[in-house]
Amino acid sequence: MRSRNLTSLAAALAAVALAAGCGSDSDSGGGDAGEDAKEPVKVAMVPPTSGPLALFGEQLREGGEFAIKQLNAEGGIDGRKLELLVGETDGKPESTLRTVERFVQREDVSFVTGIMTSSESAALQEKLPALGATFINVISRDDALTGETCSPRAFRVAASNSMLVNTAASQIGNAGVKKWAIIAPDYSFGRDAAESLKEAVKNSGGTVVKEVYPPLGTTEYGSYITQLARSGAEGLIPVLTGGDLVAFVNQADQFKLLRKIKAVQGVISVQTPILEPLGKRAIGFRDTLDYHPGIDTEKNQEFVKAWEAEHGEPPTFVHANVWLAFETLAAAIEKAGSADSDEVNKALEGLSYDTIFGQVTMRAEDHQLLRDTYAAEVVEGDLVAGMDWKILETIPPDVGTPEPDPACEL
Repeated sequence: MRSRNLTSLAAALAAVALAAGCGSDSDSGGGDAGEDAKEPVKVAMVPPTSGPLALFGEQLREGGEFAIKQLNAEGGIDGRKLELLVGETDGKPESTLRTVERFVQREDVSFVTGIMTSSESAALQEKLPALGATFINVISRDDALTGETCSPRAFRVAASNSMLVNTAASQIGNAGVKKWAIIAPDYSFGRDAAESLKEAVKNSGGTVVKEVYPPLGTTEYGSYITQLARSGAEGLIPVLTGGDLVAFVNQADQFKLLRKIKAVQGVISVQTPILEPLGKRAIGFRDTLDYHPGIDTEKNQEFVKAWEAEHGEPPTFVHANVWLAFETLAAAIEKAGSADSDEVNKALEGLSYDTIFGQVTMRAEDHQLLRDTYAAEVVEGDLVAGMDWKILETIPPDVGTPEPDPACEL
């Protein structure tokens, strides 16, 4: 597909907001329209800067800086420049919340994004009504964030855990095997995902012959691998992530378990950032994605071209979700005709707009973005370390997204 130049990429976001007109009297702060239009739209990010999540934190910051740069080059949003404030956190909810509170109270920040973990996001969402800020969640996936801990001032553009579990479940019947084993971490998400996938296996006419639940952070998987090898399973469903998955695959390879397995269907497990440490053993593994640079929309191809021109490599799902957050903010400001947080919140509920993922809708009942997810397989290619993803199926939101959780009261 023909890609437009870098200028048109930024203009795609800026133009919609500019159409609302500069200096609306309803904008935050009131007063003279000309003076009000000069006030920047302040966006805060508090990504992790140390520990195992620092890589993702760096990508969150990169995504924010890129979006701000492109928008400001075309005049900003609603006639206003954007200002990015980036804080630091060790990933603990209390320290993240302190930094956000400082930005809101001392720097007059109205919009927050770039929070990493679900526990941090839950702590922030509880405080949002008192802070009076809007939170656009780009990476925290816990279902409870749009369920029992939802907030009238929080909106998630990332795919939720359940959306990606449902995407994996939709592929079980396509794997060509009937006997499955599951290895999942021994905590709520791992257990819940396993239950959903057991049901999917049953519905496809298969059987789960073994389940094992190692603790998070396990380093020695020998006993679990032995149980899986003796189970007679032909297919394996790993719900492990990050370093846990890498350690398991390394040891499973040493124990020759992977030679007995004909199909591997991961669940938010085999992701692009860990393809390199997994190595070519990952070729043939299947998993669920919420982004790939090859998504065939015009806006995405424009985004990828611009990102590669600046960074020399394709964007990750983190970069893409941050860009999506700014697409969301621009569309809401256009609809509201204002950069006031309260007005933007109202505009976001039920908002439908065009993005790098195509047409999406922010569901009013729980503030979960209704968007596609993707079933994919690792193949040889040039994305990372001689590997890439082949998209097997695009799962639309009416298939992959659960109904709103009644526990969410907005």
